[in-house]
Amino acid sequence: MIASMTSPTVRPKPALARRGSAYLFVLAVALVVGMIGLGVVSVARIQVRQATDSRDELAARALASAAADQSLLAIDNTTNWRTVFKGQTISNSLNGGTLSWQLADANGGSLDASTANAVILTATGQRGLAKYVLAFTLTPSGGSGPFPTADRTLSFSTTTISSNGHLNLDAGTLASSQAVTNSGSISGNVQAPSISGSGSLSGTLSTAALVNTAPPQSVIDAYIAKATTITSTNKLQDTVLAPGYNSSGGGTNADGVYYMQRNGNIQISNLRVNGTLIIATNNKVTINGPILFEHYRTDYPALIIIGDLDMSYTGGAGALTENNEDNFNPPGAPYNGQTNSTKTDAFPADIRGMVAVTGNATIGGNSDIYGLLMTNGNTTINGTLNIHADADTQNTPPAGYFGQFTGVSPTGCARVVN
Repeated sequence: MIASMTSPTVRPKPALARRGSAYLFVLAVALVVGMIGLGVVSVARIQVRQATDSRDELAARALASAAADQSLLAIDNTTNWRTVFKGQTISNSLNGGTLSWQLADANGGSLDASTANAVILTATGQRGLAKYVLAFTLTPSGGSGPFPTADRTLSFSTTTISSNGHLNLDAGTLASSQAVTNSGSISGNVQAPSISGSGSLSGTLSTAALVNTAPPQSVIDAYIAKATTITSTNKLQDTVLAPGYNSSGGGTNADGVYYMQRNGNIQISNLRVNGTLIIATNNKVTINGPILFEHYRTDYPALIIIGDLDMSYTGGAGALTENNEDNFNPPGAPYNGQTNSTKTDAFPADIRGMVAVTGNATIGGNSDIYGLLMTNGNTTINGTLNIHADADTQNTPPAGYFGQFTGVSPTGCARVVN
């Protein structure tokens, strides 16, 4: 009997197939999870970048504002700033960014072409990829307007020339915001609403409105802030004040700016000032002896009086003498570049620069001013006053009094993000 033989059945190995499918599934899941993780990281990076950009934009805007403030401060504290900053870009680093500013003439010319021209200030702040730009127009406004190159006397009230008064202006102009009464003589021109009196006038009369206005108190306050206070009594005499010399006491001032404040009448005589003297009083300042004032900085006045002025000395060549008592050009206070230790010299007695008076001015004697007399109150001339042209005063008008920036008007703001 032959036994029957059957072939063994070959069965698949399902476990191996299942293991392969599971591997593919895990791989797919890992791939999806990885892609999700990369997406989360990318989103996080974008969010960080956006937050950084936002912070940089805010910082850039603050830096631009700081640049504008810095430029205005530099203008206020820089002599001949139009020349100094012409064609310059001033840059500084701050808080991880940079700020910069430039000045340009609004008419497209050179920045120092004219002190009467407006100026475009461009202030830029940048941090990271963010940039912010501010543009302003700085307009000469307020103060006293453009410098009156033809004027020798500016009066913001009435002006009176008494029968014994003589005003000689070297073909210049007396400009008054109110009526002029002339009972003496005026050698020069007059610009005023009206003129009356029987006195003589050698020049022309104009009734055109006065374009200048009295400067605000803040202008004088700015000079006081720059000054060194002197310790004189109500009599300021036999004294020398200069950038390197102060015989009154109180220290020296690099720009020759000195300030004194006293109640009552302040008397001045035998005084030499090479700089700017500011006197504040609730009464008046009486100048009844020879004096010599010379502005050290040509863009500063020679004399500022907060109060009234009564000036009645007789000046001229050699009128200020040392008389073996004083030395008016000691070491530290040269005159025409010369100093010595003697007490036998003689100097001219006059004022060279602008004289500004906030109150009334009464002028007697026979005196000379090379520059400009400006009074906020009434001006009365009882003696002879000769006012001559001064090139320094005309070329660099006193800061704050003529054509200075007392206001800023924004003309636009541009923002650029790189």
